[in-house]
Amino acid sequence: MYLSRKLRFSDMFQEKYKKAFRIDDKVKILEIGCGPDAFAQALHRWYPNAEIIGLDKDGNFIAFASRQAPQIAFMEGDATYLPCFIRKARNPNYGSLHIGANGF
Repeated sequence: MYLSRKLRFSDMFQEKYKKAFRIDDKVKILEIGCGPDAFAQALHRWYPNAEIIGLDKDGNFIAFASRQAPQIAFMEGDATYLPCFIRKARNPNYGSLHIGANGF
């Protein structure tokens, strides 16, 4: 399953995603429900100057993601209770973007 997630966010789709996102390189990105990090890694490649935080309530996913991408901040927490990460992400000036499970 992890490899199929990585394929969905392959660099061959980079231009399609970047066109849909319409964000610049120096942004803060919070990925809620990051799972094992496939999307966060793609975002890091596509926006190398962005500050990326991945949030997931599954500690096993967070542990795996942290090993796979130590350059990205991953946090265990529940998106329905956001104070779990706000201390670490001070002044979170995040926009919003939703991508469903099947992409766009």
